[in-house]
Amino acid sequence: MNKREFLRTAGSAGLGLLISPRLWAHYAEMPVERLAEEEAAKSTGGRHAHQTSDAFRTPAVWLLGLIYFGTVMGNYGVTFWLPQIIRETITTNPWRIGLVSMIPWGAAAVTAVVVGASSDRRQERRWHIATGAAIGAVAFALSGLPGLSGWAGLAFLTVATAGMMSTMTTFWALPTAILSGNAAAAGIAWINSVGNLSGYVSPFVLGAIRDATRDADHPNGNMFLALSVLAVSLFLAGVLTLVVTRRSVRRGRL
Repeated sequence: MNKREFLRTAGSAGLGLLISPRLWAHYAEMPVERLAEEEAAKSTGGRHAHQTSDAFRTPAVWLLGLIYFGTVMGNYGVTFWLPQIIRETITTNPWRIGLVSMIPWGAAAVTAVVVGASSDRRQERRWHIATGAAIGAVAFALSGLPGLSGWAGLAFLTVATAGMMSTMTTFWALPTAILSGNAAAAGIAWINSVGNLSGYVSPFVLGAIRDATRDADHPNGNMFLALSVLAVSLFLAGVLTLVVTRRSVRRGRL
């Protein structure tokens, strides 16, 4: 490297070190400014929940907890029962069960990213959530139809899982559209706590239905009834989403 090249390189590096802190400061301020604008917009939209106690006095928070409960019902149902369903309908080989189980979750991972990006690009939440919930609910019901082949049932379960996960990922934009400050922190914690109660309810209810419906025609229990529970809970979550977000839509938040 000759002297001219050395000076050029050193000068570029020095300029980069000089500019970088300013760039970092500029980009660091952007999220703060955006959050401040959103907070100001919410504050001017009528009655506004800001204090911690407001989270528990806001009916929408309790309804959001029910929405998340209904959505997570499907998540835990698939998590606990997908391997068993595959074992009963497709293959009993543990290695193949693991490989086949990747299909619904792989499709759900891609769908969640695509739907989330679409929701952010359009700045629209409620119909992205409600549509995903409706598609997932219908697919859950169809996946348990009697006489359906194992692979056809898996295809419907894949659609159901994708719809459910896209609903879950987009859902978390809703609490902060209604709450802010301490109320947002308390509200999100409460919604998450209520929703995750389905981690007990979902496996227990599905297992109880399977045990109660075992007979000669259904030696492993009636999986259609069990999956219908997930379908109903996810569908109701979508309907509640449309109900809860009506006021926010009128105020231009969602």
